[in-house]
Amino acid sequence: MGTLDRWAFGGLTALAIGKFFLIFSFLFGFGFATSISADQRQGRASGPRFARRLSGLLAFGLLHAVFLFIGDILILYAFLGILLWLARDRGPRTLLALSAIAYLVAIAAQAAALTSTDFEGGAVVARANAAYLGSFWDAVRFRLSEDIWIGQPFILIFNGPAALSMFLAGLALAKSGGFPGTPGRRARPMLGCSLLGIGLAVSVASLAWVGPDYTAPVTGATVGQFIAAMARSAAAPLLSAGYGLVLISATDRWPDAHWVRLLALAGQMTLTGYLLHSVILAFVFGGWGLGLYGQVSAAQCVAIGVVVYLSLVALFSLWKRRFRYGPDEWLLRSWIELKSKPFRI
Repeated sequence: MGTLDRWAFGGLTALAIGKFFLIFSFLFGFGFATSISADQRQGRASGPRFARRLSGLLAFGLLHAVFLFIGDILILYAFLGILLWLARDRGPRTLLALSAIAYLVAIAAQAAALTSTDFEGGAVVARANAAYLGSFWDAVRFRLSEDIWIGQPFILIFNGPAALSMFLAGLALAKSGGFPGTPGRRARPMLGCSLLGIGLAVSVASLAWVGPDYTAPVTGATVGQFIAAMARSAAAPLLSAGYGLVLISATDRWPDAHWVRLLALAGQMTLTGYLLHSVILAFVFGGWGLGLYGQVSAAQCVAIGVVVYLSLVALFSLWKRRFRYGPDEWLLRSWIELKSKPFRI
């Protein structure tokens, strides 16, 4: 990698990777609490509806993992959602304690994966290269026969405890009424900036020990490198919370800003956006499309990601003028309700 690539990869690792995933997981737990409250107000049973939600996510996740992207997270959410349901009657303090325990497990699991697993060598990588640069069905067959049995267990170990921790934290803050942005609760921008500063300092410092690649391990890692990997994982929720507080403060101050409306559009179509990214990028990198798999630098990858994201936000702004939901959100909501939801505006 050249200098620009190292900055791009290091910046992405320090600022983004493993941080926004935590925000999304937190919001899943928070949304679970608000949906239960809505069911109670309307006299509906929450259990069957939540079971259909999880089964819908599992179906989307399996299709996604087999046909598009092995690193799917919806399968994990579907199974961890069962644990979230079992914790629904716990008090906020108990939930926060369980969340802290789960994240301590996450720190150890992620550090062990970062410093002990060899992703770079072996015949598996060679077979993956051939499959992903082959036809669409070559890639599908490789995922079904091999990749899914490696990728999904790894995701369970690497992301599972962290996701569960954020599920429980979201549920706890929703129950306590302590989530900034809800009525009567204002975000604290100075706290957000402080968390960002601390989290960023720890994250950047850890790069000197483990290297900028979030997933590539250090062969023969030392104790210091293992501790640095733990520090990087521990810094992630600080950055996530800082991002959230600063963003909520900004939207409180400029609620009608154009960028706020664009973020809201993306937020209303997260499932469609998540899956559509994979459709586009599978074409960009797959052998059945542009065949750029393994052919572009880190900086070029970041540029491709930014262009795809902005293009999708533009598409969503046009879509929402005529439709209430994204297509995948509509399918999931209709399945949860067991009836076709209104689609067009």
